[in-house]
Amino acid sequence: MKRLISALLAIVMLLGLAGCGGSAPSDDTQEPSEPVIGGEEVKEEVEFYEVNGVRYPAALGAPVLGEAAADLVNSVGYSEAAKQITNIGDAYHYIAAMESFDQPYNMCKAFAGLLALDYDEVGLIFLSCYIETFGENTYCIIYIKSGDIYYPFDPFSMDTAWTLKEENNCISDTDFDALCERLMITHPYNPNREPMTSWWSEKLYSTTQYSEGEKEVITRITTPQYTEEEIEQWVAEGLTLDEWAEKISTLADVTQLLRAIKYKENADTAPSDNVVFRDERNGVYWGAIWNAHMVFEYRNGNCGGTSTIFNYLLAGDFDEQGYVEFGNNFGGHIFNYFIIDGHYIVTDFVNPISGTIENVADAADCIVYACESAQEFAEWYRSEGRYASAFEDPDGEMYLYNLFMYPCEGPKIPKGHDQSSERTSFDNVVWDILPEQYKDRYIILYEREGYPIRFAPIPDKSTWPAEIR
Repeated sequence: MKRLISALLAIVMLLGLAGCGGSAPSDDTQEPSEPVIGGEEVKEEVEFYEVNGVRYPAALGAPVLGEAAADLVNSVGYSEAAKQITNIGDAYHYIAAMESFDQPYNMCKAFAGLLALDYDEVGLIFLSCYIETFGENTYCIIYIKSGDIYYPFDPFSMDTAWTLKEENNCISDTDFDALCERLMITHPYNPNREPMTSWWSEKLYSTTQYSEGEKEVITRITTPQYTEEEIEQWVAEGLTLDEWAEKISTLADVTQLLRAIKYKENADTAPSDNVVFRDERNGVYWGAIWNAHMVFEYRNGNCGGTSTIFNYLLAGDFDEQGYVEFGNNFGGHIFNYFIIDGHYIVTDFVNPISGTIENVADAADCIVYACESAQEFAEWYRSEGRYASAFEDPDGEMYLYNLFMYPCEGPKIPKGHDQSSERTSFDNVVWDILPEQYKDRYIILYEREGYPIRFAPIPDKSTWPAEIR
């Protein structure tokens, strides 16, 4: 993702949600408006709610908690607050009470995360312009889709309460691309009024693709059982990893634990968690990641280490769990899946689609996809997932060679490479060999044409380095 310019913002209020026009009333009211929908003006009466001077369409729901939502900032953790906040109005109250963010993107993410499963879709729009004296500037806009209509609003301009309007018409649209094109023209916070040159979007949360059963499962596993204070107290008492595994049974509480132990805070000084050993019989190099105890000891892990500690702490809590992996020129990526009541819940806590909050992502942020089969996930991931473009460009450095998943409770299974794993189009090797002894476990979801996954015997597990067993 392109790097956002860092800016220190005062959280006074969020910008009036697109859909409003005219001067702000002192209380809930109806006011004639001419929203632009699908590129055509449609005159209609629009009712608004007002929160802290910010107005938004009543179609998005009345505040439930009201000013009490602000109290959640200091009384419960963010994940728990997200469960209690179910509408725009309460999210306004909560964000206004939070401390300033170092980057607007983080504020957008925090706001969007509060509403993860409460609207049809929640995401971000990025607008870019080039200013000769500063270079490229990128601006972040949150959007919410309710029914067929997309509503954007702009946290960059919240302190001056700019509204995203075309003359007297509110910006809203059923055509997302058309909406973004208009935002490039009407975006109000634009130094020197330099023209916007491009836009791109990031869909963070979408409930329309999920069944009610999948939504229920996602809510269940992203709701913490313990408070942050309880987690911090147990950390202070020095609970072992096995003691934590006995207590924890939700993704939300694993994320709380990792925050409490300051996971990845000393990543620059921690030793490498990649372990490689060679089979002298056939020349295959096998590579794996630290086991969960090593990750816990050093409070650090890459994608494999982070996936391993999630796997270990939640072992036995779901119908099935395991790893999803892909291989590319840079080694690849590893993340988790869980099966709960027949639903696959795929999660990525290292490079989630939606980014991270603080030093480790919140559980709801890291749900990559929910579905009822591995094949359904693969089809979605290849066409719409974070690395979808890497499946399309055979000449790109990130082009994927394979994608697979397998059930496992414990450390990930090693992958291998040998001299024939070198790809002529790139400089690095591809880890394209899987252990023959585990062949029946793997669900192969994708193989690059001409580069199939290979299998080779691996030495007995008792001979593997202790760090990966």
